[in-house]
Amino acid sequence: MLSGERKQLSIFGDGWIYSIIIAKFPDHPLVKLRPLVDKLLVDVEKGIGVYYSEGLGRPSWPVGVILKMHLLEYLYNLSDVMVSQAVNCNILFKWFCNLDIDENVPDDTTLVKFRKRLGEGGFTELFSSFIEASKKLGYGKGKLRILDGTHVLSFCGGFGRLGLLRDGIRRVLKRVKEKAILLSEETKRKALHVLKVKGEAKIKEVKEVIERLGRELSEKGDAHIKKILSISKRVARGATKIGSLVDPEARWGHKSEDFAFFGYKVHLCCDENGFVTNLEALSGERNEGNRLEAMLKGEVKRRGVEGVIADALYDSVDNRKYCKGAEIKAYIPPRTKGSEVDKFELEGEKVECPAGKYSIGRIEQERGFLYYFSAHDCKMCKCFKKCVSPGEVRKKVYLSECKRLREEDYREKMKTRAVIERANGWAKRWLGLSRARYLGTGKMLVQAILTFMAMNLKIMIRGPCLGRV
Repeated sequence: MLSGERKQLSIFGDGWIYSIIIAKFPDHPLVKLRPLVDKLLVDVEKGIGVYYSEGLGRPSWPVGVILKMHLLEYLYNLSDVMVSQAVNCNILFKWFCNLDIDENVPDDTTLVKFRKRLGEGGFTELFSSFIEASKKLGYGKGKLRILDGTHVLSFCGGFGRLGLLRDGIRRVLKRVKEKAILLSEETKRKALHVLKVKGEAKIKEVKEVIERLGRELSEKGDAHIKKILSISKRVARGATKIGSLVDPEARWGHKSEDFAFFGYKVHLCCDENGFVTNLEALSGERNEGNRLEAMLKGEVKRRGVEGVIADALYDSVDNRKYCKGAEIKAYIPPRTKGSEVDKFELEGEKVECPAGKYSIGRIEQERGFLYYFSAHDCKMCKCFKKCVSPGEVRKKVYLSECKRLREEDYREKMKTRAVIERANGWAKRWLGLSRARYLGTGKMLVQAILTFMAMNLKIMIRGPCLGRV
């Protein structure tokens, strides 16, 4: 990541041409962003300075320049090549990156090497430093946190088990042809047969071809072939849920019974203003509802959290026990909803039924209490046949802990959950989060960090497109 060295004075002096351009566009987002980003980079650059050696080799590009180019890349949904060209051509882009108007610009390879140098751990530290620096400026200080996950499609399509095995055979045969590797005619014939009859070939035949290729190419095949065959054998034996040989860490996930996707999930934690304070990347099949404690532990230590808002996916015994132990109010709806349950009103330790009768006792359950009524009251009630289950003599109704929250400020707090939905929608529509740029969960995390750093900067200057966020 070598920088260009200036060998003579510039005819543009000390940047006087920039002052003319800036004076004409005082309300441009980048003009508002640069002083804010410069303040944040003072602390951020210290956190990632350990990834650079001191005094060895030629000087590298300043970290601030590379980070600003990445921010531009995500703010304007550009590729590495496109952002390098844009900084060369766009005067405001170049000014934002603290480059002189006739100075060289880092190329796309430099950006790739920077991401590789920092890796998943470096970008995690980068995001933490960014959040801490933002906190000093007065952002992300609220005591309420909103959790949600959003799906991100892999940039390559996913296969089912049979389709993936056929794809493996196809790739092996292509590689064998490119490298002029000898393969028996019988194996070639069987391999081509299972590829041609797509709708008729049985999984057993495809498995046999995979095993034959593995035996014949165990010594003759190169590393690429051995990698493909290794994954294909695991898939054939049912030991993995891989859906692509190109992106083996992506998985099939389901948002609902009717909607499946192939890719990853980004799990977010934000405040009431949509300012993202924590995030993680998961493979598509993972359940983000089990990650509440992991997401909130760091938030509790750094800032203190008084309440958490999430959807019904987070309604579990473990999550509620953690929130209760950490003294965090859990504004989480129950997974089971029913119009009948909503007709019963909770008053202290008793429940009032639609007929005006009160429960006479309760039994503690995993997520709440099971309330029961007097058998005499139920028998004399006109709603007995409709209300009481067949074979029972009294009404029993289960109410989760959320019922109590609903009677206090549950409904009001749940209105705030729309903030994170809007932030997710903005990131996917305008910042490119609808599809993964890179391969692997670690690189998905890098993309998510850069996306929501750009999002947070938008919030900090109150971008009108974000509405309330």
